[in-house]
Amino acid sequence: MTSMNDTPRQAPERKRRHIGLLLFDGVEELDAVGPWEVLANWTQSHPEDGWSVSCLSSGGREVLGAKGMVLGAQHSLRDAPSLDVLIHPGGPGTRSLMRNRDHLAWIRRMRAEVAIMASVCTGSLVYAAAGLLVGATGDDALAVPEPALGVDPTIITDVDARYVDNGDVITSAGVSAGIDMALHLVDRLVGGDRAREVRRDIQYDPQPARLTPPRPVRTWPALHPRASPLRRAAQMLARRQERLVALLSWRAAIPFGLGSPTPNSSTEI
Repeated sequence: MTSMNDTPRQAPERKRRHIGLLLFDGVEELDAVGPWEVLANWTQSHPEDGWSVSCLSSGGREVLGAKGMVLGAQHSLRDAPSLDVLIHPGGPGTRSLMRNRDHLAWIRRMRAEVAIMASVCTGSLVYAAAGLLVGATGDDALAVPEPALGVDPTIITDVDARYVDNGDVITSAGVSAGIDMALHLVDRLVGGDRAREVRRDIQYDPQPARLTPPRPVRTWPALHPRASPLRRAAQMLARRQERLVALLSWRAAIPFGLGSPTPNSSTEI
């Protein structure tokens, strides 16, 4: 018989996992604010997923973005919680960070402690200067700007990719591509359904095809009713091929996809 003094056991509280977004003077605003919007929407709307996100800066101070926006941080680099993911944005400020020994030493320490190191645009140059991208060759091509080759000539770049996930290192192209990478992170960490929900919440629906007309489809002359069956079949096949090429060209203009770690972004949400 159960004693009246017995109380139900409470399940142990799930340890929260943390994403840190680095801020610094000269950060490209959308490199930071884009991923922040995605990750903050996710973690604040779904605390049951067990993740949180905060901004870090040297000394926990405000920073001045590349275009004049002032951005605040919740933590300094020293008092930040233990991180599971670190995101290093790009911007003109990375030029000095690439030569800052203290910053590069901190990046190397984070590499040893953090499961996923992500970067946006020239944030990858800082990773390269710290030696994080050494040996990224062959199938491990990275979505990094071509100047990365001047830092580490062993790097294989994929300048057309919006982001590339190599497991413990994720690199993305600049500005709005960071939003795609952040959505991919949500997909990777908790699943595609959640990532699709976040994308709807932030009303992110990139459609550059609206800005660039699709490839024109050839106007085919009408077939003579007495044309041979072989000729009719050949022309019908040619029409379908033209339409398929036009459709694929139009779809290729919408570079958005999510999925498990792959060298490119091809799975749509």
